[in-house]
Amino acid sequence: MNRLAARVVLWFVALGVLAPALGVEERRAAAGGDDLAKGRALSRSKDFHERVEGVKLLIAADAPGSIQPLEDVIRQATVDMARIAKLLDDLDMRYMEAESFWANARASGDARTFNLAKHRLKLVQNEWNAVAKEMIFHQSIAVAAGSGFARLTSPGAIERIEAGVRGESDPWTRQFYALGVARKGCERAVPALVALARSADPLARATALRGLRPFVGEPGVFELTKTATEDKAWSIRLAAYAAIARAPSDVAIPFLVAAVQREKGEIALAIDAMLDSLTGQSFQDEPKGWSVWWKDHEKAVLDGTFEPDERHDATRGDQGTFDSFFRIPVESLNVLFTIDYSSSMEAELTRDDARADAVRTAYKLPATRLGWAQAETIRALKSLPVEARFNLVVYSDRVKRFSDKSQFATDSNKRNAISWLLNQPTGWLTNIYDALKTSFGDVHGKTGTGAWFADLPDTIFFLTDGTPTRGRFQDDASLARLLRQWNAVVGACIHTVGIGDEHDAELLATLAETTGGLYIDLQTGKIEMARARPGVPAEERRASIAQDLVDAVERLKSTTPADRVSALNDLRAIRIWKPVVLDTLLEHLSDEDANVRHSLAGVVASCGRDAIEPLRAIVAEPDRFTDRVVATALDALERIGGLAQVVLPHMVAMVEKPDGPFRVAAARVLGALGAYSMSVRGSIEKAIATSSDPEEKAALAAALARIPKK
Repeated sequence: MNRLAARVVLWFVALGVLAPALGVEERRAAAGGDDLAKGRALSRSKDFHERVEGVKLLIAADAPGSIQPLEDVIRQATVDMARIAKLLDDLDMRYMEAESFWANARASGDARTFNLAKHRLKLVQNEWNAVAKEMIFHQSIAVAAGSGFARLTSPGAIERIEAGVRGESDPWTRQFYALGVARKGCERAVPALVALARSADPLARATALRGLRPFVGEPGVFELTKTATEDKAWSIRLAAYAAIARAPSDVAIPFLVAAVQREKGEIALAIDAMLDSLTGQSFQDEPKGWSVWWKDHEKAVLDGTFEPDERHDATRGDQGTFDSFFRIPVESLNVLFTIDYSSSMEAELTRDDARADAVRTAYKLPATRLGWAQAETIRALKSLPVEARFNLVVYSDRVKRFSDKSQFATDSNKRNAISWLLNQPTGWLTNIYDALKTSFGDVHGKTGTGAWFADLPDTIFFLTDGTPTRGRFQDDASLARLLRQWNAVVGACIHTVGIGDEHDAELLATLAETTGGLYIDLQTGKIEMARARPGVPAEERRASIAQDLVDAVERLKSTTPADRVSALNDLRAIRIWKPVVLDTLLEHLSDEDANVRHSLAGVVASCGRDAIEPLRAIVAEPDRFTDRVVATALDALERIGGLAQVVLPHMVAMVEKPDGPFRVAAARVLGALGAYSMSVRGSIEKAIATSSDPEEKAALAAALARIPKK
């Protein structure tokens, strides 16, 4: 199978190309007993529209049986795209031949030959576009099926998706599954995501950390994210900081306050934005100010009485920036400049500015769009401090990089880069797709270990004067969605610059807005949007542990069982940060509602080893406690399983007690102990023989079946 075709499908997974067609209302309307059967049949159709309808029905069915046919749709689309990719590869060769003929004709100065060459090139391009459109159709089907994994909500379907995270060997399909479980209600997938976050593949680590954001309160996740903040790859560190920002405020804020002073450039500014969303305060210009501020305001922030200083809303000054690129501040220490070198860039300037004019004069650059772009790039490069890293990409029909990896901004490297930039020839068309792909380091074309992921730029300045006229994808929607998919893993910022009056303003604005960057239209000289860095949405912010604990304990007093169960679930999360929660849980073992007691047993069991001794004390002297307390303790011990082997003699005593109220529950605990209970199988067998209750006999036999024989 063509590797490129396989990658493209996975690039577009979960982009939602057909999201409007798969809306909630339609899913509800389509719900019915035969959705699954109809969906399976239609998804195998050769007709494109019928296959799309089949995918819609499979998602509407929201069943475990939806998973396999959705996978089949993706695989079939991959096969179809592999076939089309071969055609496109052949057309690429024909295009390069036609382009070479065009270049020679252009150099010859023969107008007739040049016009003939242009016509030949146009014919090949038109044929290429027709074939590429068919590929987009198949991509749409694959995307519709792929996005369905994240839209399924039934327990059975989610269980199948969780299994995919655990068992899928292909890294890109596994990434797709990981996106499907990155939501509340999929806690069972956390161990698989944790394992993925420990992978040697940096792309897998970055994907898993983003998937773990909703689960930072689950056992082991917070410690994992703390470790990830030491990764060499800035993208992985940024994903880890974003997860930590979802922890309780008295855990998250001090950690981020320390991190913002340790990190530099764009990453430090991103952490500042997270702290801003959590506290209402910002120190963009002076990150070290966070330490003093937190010391003075910690109590007020955590108890909710802090009011932000008016200075917080002030526009940022020039401190912390090195210079600018067409008035967009250069704040990054890891930057890439991607410059359009198509033939239209040789057009004469209609406007200029004094700063660029001085550089153009110094380097004898022409008064063209390209001359202006080169001047601004040179000026920005010269302003970078030596600890910064940079790279250059130029593009027209094809794309070229200054260096295989980013370079430190030494004087020597700057001189080499400027010389390289000024000696690159212009081409003809505008290949925005390949320019973006190269700017992102072909992130979905690489797997495994290596420094490539750490070398990705965190900030890209992307300049063009035209619209997409070359490359696999040339429509705005596909390019924007492709960028979202790449950046979902990377997290880079793209600033876009439109030069001339023919550039695709809508595309450039979308690319910038999607990544939190800025877009400037040089015709007007206006920056069209505000800078947006990654904060924490209000619904994902956590109060301090102390506040959460007070609230949960108060809700445990509610007269509504559902409220008490909700409070218990919150206490399960709080317990990760505050072990004393176990004492609060033990105080409520005698809740009057059986469902609440069952939930309570699960939360107590989640405390693991810490819960065993207090539970052992209850079952060792059951007569000292109410039946509710003892029953809840036994329920928790059964869930703890083998770790609770110290209660073995107490369970035997309960099982051997004739007509005892806890014989069955104690036997279940013995069954959960498994091999540790082999020596007491006889006690359960005797209880079965002496019992006169058929239901009790059956329950005891079921527990006995879980214990291995010698």
